[in-house]
Amino acid sequence: MEVLPNTPAAKAGLKRNDVIVRLGDKDIGHPKDLRDAVQAAGPGKEVHLTVMRGQEKKDLKVRLEESPLDGLPVLPVPFPGGLGGGTPSSELQQARDRAAQLQRRVDELEKRVRELEQKRNK
Repeated sequence: MEVLPNTPAAKAGLKRNDVIVRLGDKDIGHPKDLRDAVQAAGPGKEVHLTVMRGQEKKDLKVRLEESPLDGLPVLPVPFPGGLGGGTPSSELQQARDRAAQLQRRVDELEKRVRELEQKRNK
């Protein structure tokens, strides 16, 4: 839903409201598909993304990064401001807050996908 300026995601060409429809050779129809494809590829891997930007299809190349929380690969969308600069408990709270925010975004995207699928099926 959102791409922060000067992040690896922005540098890769991702923009706000881009919809990822393919990662490598895997079609993405649901947020879980994207999570599974990212984890299967692994951190440090360069992958091709196909995104829909409005009605236009774009192909992008991105390098997956390791999650600062669990070591699993993630798309290059960092935590704003990083996780440093505070006490361990404040860093943990920041991570929990960010995880909750990301979960809300995933829920919103899942709802949007369902709405688009309903539109397509009409």
